[in-house]
Parts: sequence; structure tokens; C-alpha cells
Amino acid sequence: MQGGAILHCFDWSYNAIKANLADIKAAGYTAVQTSPVQPPKDYSASYTESSSNWWKLYQPLDLCVAESGSWLGTKDELTEMCAEAETYGIKVIVDIVSNHLANNGSVGTGKFTNYLHADVNSELKKDEYFFGNVGGVSSDSRYQMTHGHLGMPELNTANAVIQQRVLAFLKECVDCGVDGFRFDTAKHIELPTDDGQTGSDFWPTVINGINGYQSGLFIYGEILGDACSKDINRQYTQYMDLTDDVTGYYDGRRAIFLHL
Repeated sequence: MQGGAILHCFDWSYNAIKANLADIKAAGYTAVQTSPVQPPKDYSASYTESSSNWWKLYQPLDLCVAESGSWLGTKDELTEMCAEAETYGIKVIVDIVSNHLANNGSVGTGKFTNYLHADVNSELKKDEYFFGNVGGVSSDSRYQMTHGHLGMPELNTANAVIQQRVLAFLKECVDCGVDGFRFDTAKHIELPTDDGQTGSDFWPTVINGINGYQSGLFIYGEILGDACSKDINRQYTQYMDLTDDVTGYYDGRRAIFLHL
């Protein structure tokens, strides 16, 4: 996929992508990217205007592909779309949310488990699966950037169980026919090269694990704003490509790929 053209099918259902594959191919795209494929909070089939609920897809209830109960469609429909895309030579990238889970309205002080949405998978409702609540994120501190919250309960990505749950989720996506991943809020997940208080082996465990399961995957992470220096960006590129909205900002180019 490197050097190709990705159509970001933001909020498109799997069936809508499938129905438009011929036109997507004719337009010159080589890949499509979906919105997050996990079960979203507050899903209701009666909310047919999915675009007004886009943000709920970024507040997942679990670390898995939604079997149903998502505006994007079912797991079977994702699998069918991937198979059809393959016939057109179009690759499928899915959005992955592995930094946090859904809140019950907001996050205040105290344990993150106090603020989990009621429908979050009960297996994940354990204090050790979340970082200690140190307040919101800050660009002035790598610790605060990676351990602070974005208004949602912050997963303990240093925890071995959480790492293996994320890896199993990626494998599930690959088994559906997915060809790549975009990691939402990647800059909020720590690196092994961060200091001893901050760092963890999340990225090598997850990325090396999925590359060992399936070769040739295209993986990139969301790095937005000024929270990461060039040196830190280079550390992320040990594991994935990046998007960046700072490089080229003043001449109007936004969200470019970095492959360092």
C-alpha cells in the first residue's frame, strides 16, 4: 500500500463500501479505510444518521470486532467486504482504538473504572487494566501525554493482558481479510524508549506480534499536534508509519504520511 491512494470511508458501512468498490477502483484508489470496527457505545439501530454518532465509534466497548451493534455493520459483512475488495485489488485498512474505552458521560477524579460505560465488556472492568488517573493529557510531559486521559478511561497499555487483548483483536481483523491498521491516538501510547516511569513494550509486543501472524500489513499511527518531537517520531517509526499534521502546516499540506 505504500505509495498508493487510500480512500477514507469515514462512517461508511461495510455494505456501502462493498457496493461502491467498482467506482472506488475506477477513481484510482488502491485501498479503503474504515471507521473503528469495535462495538461503539450507545448504539441504536434507530439512529440511522450515523454521521452524527461518529464519535461513539471512537469510544469502544471492547477490544474486538463488533459482531453486530455497530453502524458500520456486522463482522460477517466486514469479512464479505474484504473478500469483495480483494477481487478489485483494493486493500482494506481498519481504524483501531486501543488507548481508551467508552466513558459513562465524562471522567473526573478517582479510578477510571468509576467512569466506564455500563456496556463495556465486564472482563475489562478491572482497575489494573487502566492507568492511575493523573488528569488530562499535556504536551509538556511524555508521562502526562501517555498516561493522562482524553475524557475517556485510559487503558493500561503497559499491562500484559491488555497487550494480548489488542493483539488478539488485530488477529481477528486479519482473519476477516483486513490488510492494514490505522492506530487512533497513537501518540498517547508509550514507547519502550520513554523513561522507566513512562515507557512500556506495548508497541513491540503488538506490532511484532501481528507482523509475525501476517506479513505485508500496512500499519500507521495518528500523530497529531506538537506532542512529539522529531526524535520521538523516529522512535514510533520503528514500528509503523505515521500521519502528521505539523510538517508542511504553513504551506497547507496536512495529514501526510511519514516513512522515516
